[in-house]
Amino acid sequence: MANSPEHPPGTAAAQTRPRRTQRERREASRAAILSAARDAFIEHGFNAVSLEEIVKRAGLTRGALYHQFSDKAAVLRAVVEAEAAQMQVRLRQGLAGVDHPMERARLGFGVYLDSLDDPRVIRLMAVEFPAHCGLDRTALDSPWLRYTEALIEDAVSRGLLERVPVQAVARLIIAFSREAVLAIADADDPSATRREMEAALLALYRGLERRPSPR
Repeated sequence: MANSPEHPPGTAAAQTRPRRTQRERREASRAAILSAARDAFIEHGFNAVSLEEIVKRAGLTRGALYHQFSDKAAVLRAVVEAEAAQMQVRLRQGLAGVDHPMERARLGFGVYLDSLDDPRVIRLMAVEFPAHCGLDRTALDSPWLRYTEALIEDAVSRGLLERVPVQAVARLIIAFSREAVLAIADADDPSATRREMEAALLALYRGLERRPSPR
């Protein structure tokens, strides 16, 4: 029987490594593209990066990229979605055991800021993504919006917050978070600005708290 052309004769890999399925090859290509694109976007900015540079870094062809992504903006969207998915994992880990919805919101903001400790990642997610993929899509389809809506709905149902238009308040909180991140990234004293932003968000939540009915 002829040896597989993928491995030299007599190697252990030729004898033991199974061929990857088409799905596995596609997933590996996608992962390589996203990793290469993330590094390139962070290092040079979205506008300065070409598709040719991405595929060169990934060790793939331009055809392989177009097989999965329609254009460079679609690659950026996938990179940011992957970053958001990792942040959600950190949120679940950081908020394990916290039941109060507003405490989850407050602590979650800190976890979110902790995960954005690189100003270049902040710029990628909070500036370049909305600029090239659309602010409306960022707000309406964001997993953070759905997460925040769920927290507010939970707090209202428990009688912890006044009855408010949930989606409108959630969008305002998302907008606050985006502006807070940008302010921290541009600040001369990021730590002091972060403390100010966290205090402001806490004041916002307290303003929404349900007041006891007068007797």
